[in-house]
Amino acid sequence: MVSSTLLLTLLITLLTVSNNVWLTCAHPYAIGVPVDYDGWNLYWEDEFNATHIDTNVWTLTNYTPGDAQLQFYTPENCFIEDGKLVLLSNYSKLYGFNYTSCRMDTSGSLNVVYGRFEALMQLPLGKGYWPAFWLYSLESTCDFYREIDIMENTGDDKIIWGTYHETNNCSNMGSVYNTTDVSTLNTEFHLYSVIWDVDLIVFMVDNIPYNILDLKNNPTTRFPNDVTFYMILNTAIGGGWPGDPDKNSVFPQKNIVEYVKIWKQQQ
Repeated sequence: MVSSTLLLTLLITLLTVSNNVWLTCAHPYAIGVPVDYDGWNLYWEDEFNATHIDTNVWTLTNYTPGDAQLQFYTPENCFIEDGKLVLLSNYSKLYGFNYTSCRMDTSGSLNVVYGRFEALMQLPLGKGYWPAFWLYSLESTCDFYREIDIMENTGDDKIIWGTYHETNNCSNMGSVYNTTDVSTLNTEFHLYSVIWDVDLIVFMVDNIPYNILDLKNNPTTRFPNDVTFYMILNTAIGGGWPGDPDKNSVFPQKNIVEYVKIWKQQQ
């Protein structure tokens, strides 16, 4: 005869396994299958229709980067032109740097937990360019680091990277990524986005997923659950990943943004 204690233990185990299976299989997303906006409500947007960047939302700072990057970020390189946001990168000496560029973020105004983050963008192209649209947290330190890189490109190819970085150890960064080709990234606007939820990150271009992180396929990944993220737009020049500009790199160039939006799922 099976004891009541053993039966209770078996029941708890079955419920736990069933719940974990449900959690890992619950999302409806698949690689290559377009994602519509059914069930999503617009939470926030900036369509850059004003004459100047809204500094109540966006923080524009004088900023010196690391990682052997060559640019100095200056607010003068961030502006609105013809109803679009421009992040200008130029060969222009400033404070000992040979290049200037733009970096702007919502750290002082818009910090969000979960959602669908998107930007419609036309990117610069050339060796040394490193445009990015990403999420970062005010809570991040080297021993609790979470970062979602919605879009990165290394300038001399037409490959888009979607990456999640995380670590609880200052010397051991974990990164999970995938890539997709966007042949017209410098001549046409494309929508770069991510869906971020509990134990789930879906990277998309033009609303088509190309990288899906979930517990089923990434059981050891520490997801950024309940972490508050803000958005960053920037164009770096040079650095350890893209390398330095070469003789064929053209300056100035513009990283152009039609709009940035955040959507929330209906409850």
